[in-house]
Amino acid sequence: MKTFFNLFKKDMVIALRNALVWVLMGTLVLLVVSVKFLIPEDFQQDQAQYIYDNSQGKVLQQIHLQMKEADNLVASREALDQALEDNPYSIGIVYEGTIENPKFTIIHQSQIDPRRQKLIDASLGALVKGIRGVQDEGEYQVKYIRPPGEVIAKNKTAVAALLTFEVLILGFLFIAVFMFQEKNEGSLRAYRISPSGISQYIFSKVSVFLVIGLIYGISFVLLTLGVSVDFVNLSILIILGVTLYTLLGMIVAVYFNNISDWFFAGMGILILNMLPIISYGFPVFAPKWITWIPSYPIIFAFSEVLFPTGRTFASLILMLALGNIVVYGACHLVVESRLMKEGR
Repeated sequence: MKTFFNLFKKDMVIALRNALVWVLMGTLVLLVVSVKFLIPEDFQQDQAQYIYDNSQGKVLQQIHLQMKEADNLVASREALDQALEDNPYSIGIVYEGTIENPKFTIIHQSQIDPRRQKLIDASLGALVKGIRGVQDEGEYQVKYIRPPGEVIAKNKTAVAALLTFEVLILGFLFIAVFMFQEKNEGSLRAYRISPSGISQYIFSKVSVFLVIGLIYGISFVLLTLGVSVDFVNLSILIILGVTLYTLLGMIVAVYFNNISDWFFAGMGILILNMLPIISYGFPVFAPKWITWIPSYPIIFAFSEVLFPTGRTFASLILMLALGNIVVYGACHLVVESRLMKEGR
C-alpha cells in the first residue's frame, strides 16, 4: 500500500504539473455554459401555419372566423406566398374544391418533420369529417403502460452524452500522455528495476483519473441539473466507466512511443466510441454492432440515472464490473510483456 500511495502521489503531481486540472476546469466552465445558454431546450423550429381558403363557399374560412382563429388566414395566394417568404420555417395550406371533394396542398420551404406532417394530415382529415358531421369515436384507444414521463429539455439530455464522451474518456486520452512522458523522462526505466509491481503501477494511474473523473463529473451534474440526482448510482457509473476507458487507454498506449504515433489509432478508437450518440439522439437506429460498443449502454444508463423512468440497470453495472476485470487482465498482460521490458 505504501508503494501504491507513493505512485499515486507522483502521478497526481504529474497531473497538476501538466496543468491537466486547469484545462479541465476551463472545459467544465465551457460545458456548463453550453448546456445552460448555448444548447436550445428544443431543436424544433417554430413552424407557423397559414391557410388560404380557395374552396367553394369558403367553408374553412367561415369556421375559423366563427372560432375567432383568423390570425392564420390569408386573403389570397399572393398573400400566402408573401407570408411564407417572410417566415421560411412556416407552412402554407391551400384548400380547394368542395367539402365533398376537398383538395389540400401543403407548401413548405424548409424540411418538415414527418411527425408534424402526419399531424397536419390527421387534423385536416378530422376537420373535413367534422364539417360533414362524421364522428370518429371508437376508432382507436390509447393505453399507457406506465404514467407518461416528464418531457426533458434537449439541453438537459445532452448532459448524459457529455458525461459519456467527455468525462469518461479523460483516462483514455491522458493516460497516453502520462506514459509517453514517463518514457521520455526515463522514470519508466527506473521503475522497471524497482521492487514495485505491475498492479501498483496500473492502479495508481487508474486512481488518479478516478479522482479527477468523479470530481469533474459530479461537479458538472451539480452545476447543470442541481442536487435532485441519484449521486450514488451516478458515482458508480463514473467509477466503472473511467476505470474501463483508462485501462483501454493503457492497452493502446503501450504499443506507441509518442503522441504522434498514437494519434491515428487513438482517435480512430475514440471516433468509433462516439458512434452510439447517433442511437442516443435517434433511438430507432440501433443496429446490433453498435450496441456492442461500451459507450452505448453507458450513455443510456447515465440518462436513466439523471432522468429516471423506472428502468433498472443492475445488469449493466454487473456487465461493466466484469468487463473491467477482463480488461484489467489484458492490461496487466500487455504492460508486463511490453512496457516493463527493456527495449520496448
